[in-house]
Amino acid sequence: MIRSARRRRLPQPLSRPIPFALALLLWSGTTAQAAECTPRGESRRDPNTGQSWGQVWQCGSDSGATLYAGPQDTTPVGTLQTRSSWFACYRRGERHAGGNDVWYYTQGDVAAPGWESRKAWGYVPAVKVSTTTDPYPGIPECRPDMWQARKNVSDPNTGKSWSTVWYANNDGAARLYREANSNTHIGYLDSTTSYFVCHTRGATHAGGNNVWYYTQGDRSTPGHEARRGWGYLPAVNTWTRQDPYDSIPPCDGAAPPSPPPPPQPGPYVLPLPLDAFNRAIGALGHAHWGDNYWAIDLMVPVGTPVYSVSAGKVSNYSQGSCGNGLTVLGDDGLSYLYCHGDRYAGVQPGQRVTAGQLILYSGNTGQSGAPHLHLEIKRWNGDWGASPSYCSQRFLRAIHQGQPQSPVNFPAQGDCRAP
Repeated sequence: MIRSARRRRLPQPLSRPIPFALALLLWSGTTAQAAECTPRGESRRDPNTGQSWGQVWQCGSDSGATLYAGPQDTTPVGTLQTRSSWFACYRRGERHAGGNDVWYYTQGDVAAPGWESRKAWGYVPAVKVSTTTDPYPGIPECRPDMWQARKNVSDPNTGKSWSTVWYANNDGAARLYREANSNTHIGYLDSTTSYFVCHTRGATHAGGNNVWYYTQGDRSTPGHEARRGWGYLPAVNTWTRQDPYDSIPPCDGAAPPSPPPPPQPGPYVLPLPLDAFNRAIGALGHAHWGDNYWAIDLMVPVGTPVYSVSAGKVSNYSQGSCGNGLTVLGDDGLSYLYCHGDRYAGVQPGQRVTAGQLILYSGNTGQSGAPHLHLEIKRWNGDWGASPSYCSQRFLRAIHQGQPQSPVNFPAQGDCRAP
């Protein structure tokens, strides 16, 4: 995204030489407005998540910029006091000032009160960084703090079972407690990567955090062997920057939410429930990475319903880098490819589907770094790579605005963004 309004004019050359000290002063006053970032071969490690980088990017930044616990969080965890800072990676979150949903991750100069243990690591909105394009080319995407996986686990203490868990890094030898408001210590986590099944809130713990995650420990405290290690871990002992993290459910025993309503009937519909699509809508303003800029990645939790955007026939299942995916040959003659599903929804190759019919549940299978739905649209000519492509971003924007129309009205011609 180009933000030319943020670029400021550099001092104009003077008509005669100026003293070196004055030149240096003028230069230092404009560093924060540098239009580009410079890669540096410096190693950094984040103690909160365990992530390490062998290269960072030095960019101009606003002095006094606030760092937040997460890209969808309003919790300040630190401050950038310099006008030039290094950044390790980026994530997308809710739009901030300037209509930009990119956030850069770094270590601030000062930690916010109560967050000293995080050592000022946090996210800065891209609008506070002097870049001309976001995310800046070359800066990697940050690894999620928690990642979902399919795993069947049961708690003999409550009789509850789960088929999805959330893995996260955690402190070694961390204590587990019987309840979030209890000091009764019932077990330990010896490993530094553990799975968690749900979260609850209780008495405020270290770091001003009142979130606790439920898991099965590696060993029990004497006298509590019957619990088989199941207990609550204070969130401060997990390497997460935002709590509760993402879509990990509450442990309150409430009935699961009702399934979202199907899309409204029409020739073309959104591929996701409206609330899920609205949370992922920032992807419409960005080209897909690599050569297939016309495709789109919609970041949604594992298990989100995926609907066929058009009527047609399931032509084949896709595997390999696509993970659990499928292609629908639409009645309009176009092929719609859906990738990275967690599981199929009962449709088979050769079966007809209607627009809005459930075909998949989103996931993180195949070549995928985080749970999301990948969608691309082509007119199959025998070679997928050479087949004409159409802009998924503009196609979905039109549907979202209540003006559905054929993807052929949005041919891929170098720029598919639909901010």
